[in-house]
Amino acid sequence: MLWGIALLMATGFFILMLSFMNNGSIPRAQARPFVLAGQAIGGITALIYLLTRTTGLPAPSPIGWLISGREPIDVIGALVLVVLFAHSFLALNWQQKASPGQTNSTAQTTRLMP
Repeated sequence: MLWGIALLMATGFFILMLSFMNNGSIPRAQARPFVLAGQAIGGITALIYLLTRTTGLPAPSPIGWLISGREPIDVIGALVLVVLFAHSFLALNWQQKASPGQTNSTAQTTRLMP
């Protein structure tokens, strides 16, 4: 779980540095690959956490692959899982607003219309 959080922090740092290099505003085309990478990392981290808490994953050992048992859900892990889901929701929302061929004003206008 820590490796996923560290990779998410690294992608956030890259997006922050891009905004500093562009005087505070970052073009969406430049941020999109980092947001997609962060979304993939968050999804994989959440999936691995859920799989280890529900079924157990195989692990290598000197005698071959072993199937580990189910781990109990801890409070910190559940909070991180909620944050990962919120991160994915916000990234999807950002991507829908930044669809190609639309400016911010038209994207918000089309989103507000029923």
